Amino acid sequence: MIGAGMLCAAGWSPLRLAAQRGGMFLGSADDAAIAYSTAPVNNVVEDLNRQLQDGSAGLTFQGRSGYLQSAIESLKLPIDSQLLVFSKTSLQGRLVNPSSPRALFFNDRVVLAWVRDGDLLEAAAHDEKAGVVFYSLEQRPAERPMFKREFRCLGCHMTGDTLGVPGMLMFSTTSDTGDRPMKMVTTDQRSPLAERWGGWFVTGDSGAARHRGNQVPALEGHPGGGVASVAGLFDPDGFRGTSSDIAALLTFSHQTQMINLLTRASWEARAAEVGTRVRVRGLVTAPSGLLATGSAVVQDATGGILVRLGDEAGSLALGQLVELDGTRSTKAGMLSLRVTRPAMVLGSQGDPDPLRRATGALGESEEALLVIARGLVSSAVSKLGGGGISFTIDDGSGALRVTISAGAAIAATSVQRGAWLELRGVLGQETTGKEPLRGYRLWPRTAADLRVIATPGSAAGAVCCTSADHPTGQVATGAASQAALAPSSVPGRQPVLSRPHPTTQPAGVTAGINPATGPVAKPPRGAGLVVSGMGLAAMAALLAWFTRRRGPDGLPDQGGVGAPAVEAEPSDGLPRLSLLRAEVGDPPEERRILPPT
Repeated sequence: MIGAGMLCAAGWSPLRLAAQRGGMFLGSADDAAIAYSTAPVNNVVEDLNRQLQDGSAGLTFQGRSGYLQSAIESLKLPIDSQLLVFSKTSLQGRLVNPSSPRALFFNDRVVLAWVRDGDLLEAAAHDEKAGVVFYSLEQRPAERPMFKREFRCLGCHMTGDTLGVPGMLMFSTTSDTGDRPMKMVTTDQRSPLAERWGGWFVTGDSGAARHRGNQVPALEGHPGGGVASVAGLFDPDGFRGTSSDIAALLTFSHQTQMINLLTRASWEARAAEVGTRVRVRGLVTAPSGLLATGSAVVQDATGGILVRLGDEAGSLALGQLVELDGTRSTKAGMLSLRVTRPAMVLGSQGDPDPLRRATGALGESEEALLVIARGLVSSAVSKLGGGGISFTIDDGSGALRVTISAGAAIAATSVQRGAWLELRGVLGQETTGKEPLRGYRLWPRTAADLRVIATPGSAAGAVCCTSADHPTGQVATGAASQAALAPSSVPGRQPVLSRPHPTTQPAGVTAGINPATGPVAKPPRGAGLVVSGMGLAAMAALLAWFTRRRGPDGLPDQGGVGAPAVEAEPSDGLPRLSLLRAEVGDPPEERRILPPT
């Protein structure tokens, strides 16, 4: 639903769409490796829904803007990101015009759209595996408002213009003059500035460069030129700001195309048939030899994959940023890549941000990704061949198998039945084709991946879910423990887990809080390739936003995705993704996880 500023043009017929662009994903969204409509999703809107459900967050309805301000704050959207579009290319287009434009707010994870007096708030969130997932929120007071997942948006947002995957769109339109119907053209960072932003308000100085923005009667002297603010152009009731800044528009143009490229690349890799040659670039999150001889795990912004290294391929070390060529395969239920040539090492980075999940919630959608789980050691600790150990942990939501190899250098004496542990590691799988959704297990990598929260002999017996919300050391059992462990409503205090705490405790467990443990420090933010897709997309345009510089000719950079790769180090210290250029002589049947340039 987030199209011409993003949101679905459902039912909008008098439009002449631009020719669909090549490089589409030709598979099915219902492919078992993708399962767009049925697989669990993980994004900031889902996180907010969980908080709304358990009461740790709330939305306040305010006048004509409805839930807009609360949603902006909850999704951490900057007011300065506001974009204003007055073309009717959206689900609620009947309410949109130059006197009442649609407002968009965005960051690197989500876009929120608001129409004054509209029935819905609309959102599009970048999901770790699904790509772009669409939502709506009814604009009426409710005791517990929730975002609802939308599939009707795919009529516009899963076409050739989005590369055949659920994605973003940005349109530039011409005015409907009566004898000539509106013409709508899809634009992105490759489009000439002179063709962009028809149907949009554009504030800020574009220098000598001209564009199609601001073509409204109130600005007849300013179309294509600089307008400092939209103040005075329409009734401001309900709106959050008076800008639709050209730098924000440039940033959004980059994001719309880049997120589609990343999603298409991810889908092609996951849906590729066994035996297909692919090329990947990612961060090594499990080194060679940890899982098995010649096996490692590589993760990027779209997912993770088990790498099976041949004798001539050498080994991979934890934290290496690598590029690999190989053949798509499977092993014990896991998507894998068989590699016979040495990797190209591009650098080294720290771990990405791990996903935090309850033990019973981990499954196919987290396969080969770095995760954190905590729970009671609920089984005996078994010794494995080669010096490793195996056991299960359970936080009350279901047991999770943990396998620690001798190569992880984690002392077996630190794991005792009845202890509460927090573990970080890669989620793997060992199963058969008859049971494709079983056999998930956590593989810690180093001694730093294990933290003992409480030993069996501690005063409380066991400690569950220590966080900054529970510094008092109170002990509770049964239902009382759940009340004690409910997410805090105190501002500034957030629970460690990003989902509600389990509804039950493992049988016979006394739960409490150890004041000596203290809050859990957040692991270092991921670097290298492993950042959100939208953040990757904003690479060049973010620099434009903050520095507001132009080239020597006064025009913004028109370089496309085929431009030479340039590594940049923005202020947050996170390097950005560089696309791979196809090399002369590559086999014509080769398929790439990263899109060809």
